[in-house]
Amino acid sequence: MSDQEFVSGPALILRSLASHPERRAITSADGAEISAGDFAATAYRLAHELLARGVGRGSTVTLLTGNTPEALAARYAAGLAGARVVNLYDGMSAPVLAEIVASVDTTALLVDAERYAGAPELLPLIDVPTVLTLGPDGTGIGEDAIAASATRPATDPAVPLGPGDDIGIRHTGGTTGIPKGILSLHGPYHDMFHVDFAGTDDEEPPRLLAATSLAHLSGVLADVALQRGGSVVLQRSFEPGEVLAAIERERITDLWTLPPLIYQLLDHPAVGRTDLSSLRRLDYGGCAASPARIREALKVFGPVLVSLYGMSEAQKIAYLTAEEHTRFTDDGPLPVGRPFPDVDVEVRAADGTVLPAGEQGEIHVRSATLMAGYWKQPEL
Repeated sequence: MSDQEFVSGPALILRSLASHPERRAITSADGAEISAGDFAATAYRLAHELLARGVGRGSTVTLLTGNTPEALAARYAAGLAGARVVNLYDGMSAPVLAEIVASVDTTALLVDAERYAGAPELLPLIDVPTVLTLGPDGTGIGEDAIAASATRPATDPAVPLGPGDDIGIRHTGGTTGIPKGILSLHGPYHDMFHVDFAGTDDEEPPRLLAATSLAHLSGVLADVALQRGGSVVLQRSFEPGEVLAAIERERITDLWTLPPLIYQLLDHPAVGRTDLSSLRRLDYGGCAASPARIREALKVFGPVLVSLYGMSEAQKIAYLTAEEHTRFTDDGPLPVGRPFPDVDVEVRAADGTVLPAGEQGEIHVRSATLMAGYWKQPEL
């Protein structure tokens, strides 16, 4: 695909939203409902505002944000403007966040209401050309970018982008020193919208509950849900009682979670009296899962569990479908599934020799979704 024909992922999402403006797209953690048309207009206007402030192709927009509609709109707006997006994860210390801000050459820092409280500790440690808020804050952090963008056009700014342009930098856990930046490109992100994410293809648009951070896989699944005509219900954080209540109240079809969070749902006293019949997919992954507890979850939630196996550097690697889960109802280990159709996997010995089936070794992955490299660390 030539650069002239290429349509970026953020543009695909917003085109889908704008094509059905009356449908509900986002429900905030406070219960406010935002239509697809209003949300798309906010993102388009914010993209024009960023461009007017010098944010463009090749620059970096860093987000100090939580699970808010404004955070989603800012991510799409930055993508439309051609900027790479970086999320500052909650739970990291201000000095580490400051190192990340500097290392990614931040052009603009955007802060939403969920992170206003932490901004005063970070701001003295950084030197960023532009600091903006995503809504009124009253504390002088920066100008309200959404208010400033109100008179901008609610249209795609049509910044020319190609598959090889940077779309974002994610960071590893950072167990030693500053986390490594994982550079990703527009091409693989765009292609994600044209393949089945985990072996199913539902006709009804999804209703996704984003109860874990939008900076991680919940954000990716929110992108897919919105592009496919669905809606996203946001929660500030994962609280099992609130998650169960939201599934019943909002008739949630899709939920992403980590195995320990599934255990919290299973152990919550409300689980037995909650209507879970709307759930079509309960995606899980990110760490090892207890086979016994996953089998318990199959009994409670039904045949809706989908295991996703991957890593930040490689994105998706393998999946175990809901149907395949039901084949492993007896005691014993659960597999992480089969490689995605567009992913090649080999198990190799320490000397690089490919091992036969059944042998243990190191997993080697080849796919179009591999990272472009570690940011400013090509030797790694």
